Amino acid sequence: MAFRHYNKALKRVVESVVANHPVPHNQRVMRLYRQGLKCLNSWAIEREIWNDKAADLRARFDKLAHLEPTSKAAIKALEAGEEELFTWDHPDRYIPAYMPGGSLFMRNPTPPKELVYPNGMPEGEEPFPESVNIDMTPISDEKNKTGGFIIVDNYRKKIHY
Repeated sequence: MAFRHYNKALKRVVESVVANHPVPHNQRVMRLYRQGLKCLNSWAIEREIWNDKAADLRARFDKLAHLEPTSKAAIKALEAGEEELFTWDHPDRYIPAYMPGGSLFMRNPTPPKELVYPNGMPEGEEPFPESVNIDMTPISDEKNKTGGFIIVDNYRKKIHY
């Protein structure tokens, strides 16, 4: 099975990148906060409840904002927060409609040009975009910094550019 070897190779590459480029403390805190809000979005269905819980989460982060990033208290609080996020991880996360598994994912893909214009493209007609994002919006040249390649993690329901 080629997929097993691909997964092992990808895992080795990711581990080497992570080992050689550790994430700074402030980015880990920002990621934890953002992931906490996303996790909260899966648990709190009503927006009023979500707003209250999000304000509580923000207050917890603001309470520890005075700590130095290199202090033991800051490192311990960050690790405790990551552990708490892991325990609250929802078994069936909320999926935005345009993501894989969402209700709108690839619902209306662009039809082939040959099907729409069997006799060729008429003059003055806008050509179809050659490449589109996962939500079917055209990729602009300024956003296409990854060379057009993205990784869609269906398990975690995330897109990696």
